[in-house]
Amino acid sequence: PLLWALGWLKSRVTIPGWIWQSASALGLAGLLAWGAADRLGGLYWAATHLTATTEERAEHVNETLIRLVRYVRDNFNPGEVRLYLLDERLRYYLADYNTKVGYPYYLVELEGYDYIIYSSSYRAIYGDGRLGWQDSEFYNLAYAPLVFEPVCEVNGVHIMRILRTTVPAPEEIKAYEESSL
Repeated sequence: PLLWALGWLKSRVTIPGWIWQSASALGLAGLLAWGAADRLGGLYWAATHLTATTEERAEHVNETLIRLVRYVRDNFNPGEVRLYLLDERLRYYLADYNTKVGYPYYLVELEGYDYIIYSSSYRAIYGDGRLGWQDSEFYNLAYAPLVFEPVCEVNGVHIMRILRTTVPAPEEIKAYEESSL
């Protein structure tokens, strides 16, 4: 119907070709902008915040990551702590820290590290069943208070102090549960 209407209009009205081409280009650009409006948010933000600092721009892109980095920088001395990261992007922002990136299966893999920073997607990686990691020591004890102590949480991503790198014995777990009642 649209092509028929345009053909009918073109046969009745004499308009130079360049005007038709320009109007068509503008119409298509408008349709493209309308269809991609939900994806243009970052471009719009950048264009309207030309004086934003690098940190403000990074925080706009990934607030959780930048808040975690800021917490680490404000609270941990780079020469004194070793960090085990489950998100490789953090290594870029924490280049002056002693870090290792990985997904531990056994708790002993955390030996020598002071803190672990969970990835926002670690549950999907460990718990989806495809790798068989849902039965790993780390995944099953990720929030065990005898193994890890919560330090900071930002939008579901945690910084945890590593208390031990061995699996607690059943009697230790029982004693802890009884003492916390």
